[in-house]
Amino acid sequence: GPYASGGASLAVPPSMAAPGMRATQRRRQAKRMAKEGEILRYWTTAANACMVPGAFTNETSEGAVASRGVIAASAALRPSLRHISQKIQDADDRGANKLYGPVMRMIESVVKKLFLTPDTDAALGVEVGFRSACIKFLEIVTLSCSSKAELAADRSRRKGTNTDDFSIEDLPPGHPVITREALESIADYAFTTLRGLVQIGGQVKIDVNLLSESMLTSDTDNLPSSAIVSILKPAALAYLEIEDSVQSSDKDNTDENEEVSLEFKLDRADIDLDFALSQKSYALSINAVAMLATNRPPFFKEAATCLAKRAYDPPKFIEGSGSPLSQNAIKVIANQLKAVCMTMLRNPLSVTSKGCDILHKGLTELGMTIQADKAMGMAKQAAALKTASRAARQRANMFYEWDRVSKRKADTDDALAKMRAAKAARGLGSGIQLPANYVDAVELILVNLEHLPSSKPTSSKKRKRPITLEYVVDAVMTNGASLSQDEEQWYKRDGGTAWSVELGSETRYQLDPKTLKAAKSGHSVSKEKGSKTEEQQKKLFHDQCNVAASGAFGRIVKSSGFARSDALRDFGNQITARLAWTLKGVQPEPASALKDANDMA
Repeated sequence: GPYASGGASLAVPPSMAAPGMRATQRRRQAKRMAKEGEILRYWTTAANACMVPGAFTNETSEGAVASRGVIAASAALRPSLRHISQKIQDADDRGANKLYGPVMRMIESVVKKLFLTPDTDAALGVEVGFRSACIKFLEIVTLSCSSKAELAADRSRRKGTNTDDFSIEDLPPGHPVITREALESIADYAFTTLRGLVQIGGQVKIDVNLLSESMLTSDTDNLPSSAIVSILKPAALAYLEIEDSVQSSDKDNTDENEEVSLEFKLDRADIDLDFALSQKSYALSINAVAMLATNRPPFFKEAATCLAKRAYDPPKFIEGSGSPLSQNAIKVIANQLKAVCMTMLRNPLSVTSKGCDILHKGLTELGMTIQADKAMGMAKQAAALKTASRAARQRANMFYEWDRVSKRKADTDDALAKMRAAKAARGLGSGIQLPANYVDAVELILVNLEHLPSSKPTSSKKRKRPITLEYVVDAVMTNGASLSQDEEQWYKRDGGTAWSVELGSETRYQLDPKTLKAAKSGHSVSKEKGSKTEEQQKKLFHDQCNVAASGAFGRIVKSSGFARSDALRDFGNQITARLAWTLKGVQPEPASALKDANDMA
């Protein structure tokens, strides 16, 4: 690249590039993948180290560090799985194994923290934040290790893919250890434990004998995923045993023609729990089950049944029971369950997965018949349009556009009415109305004092480029050059990706259109502010071109001096000789070795 070792964005497919360019591109891609894998290994190892018990004697400090480790593990899981998939696709089984082991150990550490850590005092606040982070991590594990199982109509009409999402379909087959079956078993047990947390309000006490037997079995399998399954499986079976007993009693008391009952006939006060959920953890568990249902269709019917039964029989407040849920928290959770059931009923998957009946029945029993009928009708219409003709879809789109425009017009009218009322309250109804006397002026000042902000407004400027794994890898590969946030220094931003190369009869290098657009926007913004005149802007752009050319000249001189080939060294000397006359009057970079030679000359 023109700056450091950054990559170049090709304007033609790699298969049509010149042989030398293809080899350079493969070499850069291999170097980038190696650096990415190294960063991810450090990332997962550091997250795993934060969850090792005994780092602090204070429980609050240890819980705070562990929660940050869980958050780091949540952010590293999907990029790591994508990197492993790319390694398997490139037939690099050794590179995939080097990262797969730390990732599985990281998941095992979080699962141990969630299910095998003894419950602490709720007054310390340790388990609230820590357990909430673990539940969110369990949701990400279930989402990443499960199957999308899309319908053919949905797959053909899908416009784009989400690069942040990962499923087992993205994992190439053929690896002897990293298989789809191993990840899918983790997802099934994790989803069952999430359903148990929502239905019971905590984790059912795990049988110690079953847990020890399962962990001993995992030691003999010698598979990285066996240790995770040995913890999730007893936790899932503890809930499935209770669920099976309740369902068997319902089948004995229900006729074959009757619908499934919404009642979960179970006295939750008699169940021994390893830990009970707080309000935040409970809300995250509900959101996790609902999100998995909408993004992973195979889970929809089980999630709908779980949420509908829990909405029909929400948590109850019992004085002196020692529950971490207060009376207000129980009301909030009950309302959240109703809202989630309504949202899931409105989804077309409720019709295709046959989960709409129990959702509709649950909302009807809660006194929301009108809303449930409307939501079910919308879901059936949307599901029918997936297999309908083009004319039917166009008619539905026209109705949607008309309904959206009318709603937007109503919102605009309401916003105008609020703005006029606010202006009238500040004395600006029909222009600035000056008070007639001193008393009215004082009253107007006192009224306007209420509209003053209590604190200084913060800057609304947001980071244009989010911090992702690619952002970190670019910073490492370009030695920090991609971190330059100065929009005017277009020649240093993004390393070599600011340039593009066109291969044809003549090879041409030019700035990327996005970079030019950013430079023009920065030019227009500074011009609007009035900080520089147009002549000053031209001079600034000319000076920056000189600095960019001087930096390129220094890199050519440096590379030609260390070249092993005599032909390449002579070619670099020829370019240097020509550029030396072209850059007359241009000063070299202050940090370069040419600065002293130029001063001496």
